[in-house]
Amino acid sequence: REGMVSDATLTADRSLPRLLPAWFLSLRVNAVTESHVERLLAGWSREYAHGSVRRYRATLATFFVSCVRARLIAVSPVPGVPMPRPTESPVEMTPFTEDELEEVVAAVRERNSTLADVVLILGWTGLRWGELRALRVEDFERLPGPTLRIRRSHSESRAVKGTKSGRSRRVVVAEELVPILERFARGKQPTDLLLTTDRGAQLHAAAFKRATDWKVLG
Repeated sequence: REGMVSDATLTADRSLPRLLPAWFLSLRVNAVTESHVERLLAGWSREYAHGSVRRYRATLATFFVSCVRARLIAVSPVPGVPMPRPTESPVEMTPFTEDELEEVVAAVRERNSTLADVVLILGWTGLRWGELRALRVEDFERLPGPTLRIRRSHSESRAVKGTKSGRSRRVVVAEELVPILERFARGKQPTDLLLTTDRGAQLHAAAFKRATDWKVLG
């Protein structure tokens, strides 16, 4: 009944084990203390953004609540441990101008034409990456005018969820994007992913950055 964290975690949240270091997974569930959680959060804060650490802490808290309900432990060790202070400086967003966007798209097109179209769609719609990669063919609506219906978001290594605001919205599509989106939708079923790679796979940020050399271009 006591079990290791690694054993019990799999029944609570399958995404959690990928975030936990070996030293934490080796602990017995009833042996985890606030000090262990504090060390874990400190490690996460060095590796992930503050917002991500907050989500991971919430997932960890949910796991230990399930352990309390299963009577594996009496009290969760998570609530008493505060979030680490953010270490990264706030980043001010500086969107591309139209000329800059055209230059970046042209540079990406020399590497991969499909991903260049993805960059163009991002630039003209202002969609978040998770929203873009979650779009389905049926979300591209032609009447009464071309729009993209944003209903979900899908960040890497996480389950599909609703939008950040919790509400769906429609984004008007510029005429220049219509033939591009039509090309992405061609031959696909309504529930298929709209924007995919040349091989039909879901877009992935790390692969996108490698293929486009985004550190240099962005």
